[in-house]
Amino acid sequence: MYWAGVITVVLLCACLYLIGSILTPLLRAKPVSNSGFSPSQLQKLPSIITVKGLFMGFKCAICLDGIATDQPARLVSCCNHAFHVECADTWLFKHSTCPLCRAKLDLILLFS
Repeated sequence: MYWAGVITVVLLCACLYLIGSILTPLLRAKPVSNSGFSPSQLQKLPSIITVKGLFMGFKCAICLDGIATDQPARLVSCCNHAFHVECADTWLFKHSTCPLCRAKLDLILLFS
C-alpha cells in the first residue's frame, strides 16, 4: 500500500511537469512590435482645430473626455473618427489602426 501511494505521487508530479512544459510556451506573451508611426510621421499627420458644432457631443474614445471647441483634434482619414491629438499620437505611435474601429491606416497613402 505504501508503494502504491509513492508511485501515485511520482506519476502525478510527472504529469504536472509534462503539462507545464507543454503549456508554458503557449502562454508566454508574444513580443509587441512597433508597427505604428514614427515621431516624424506623426508630426506630418493633419490635425484640426475644432469649431463650434463640428464635434459637438463627441468624446475621445481613448481617454473618454469630450472634444472641446478650439481644442486640437486628430481626424483619422480612413474612417473620419476624431480624437485628441495627444491621445491619437500615443496610440498611433504603437499601432497603425484607428483606435475605435481598427481600420488600417495605410502609411504609403498618407505620406505620398
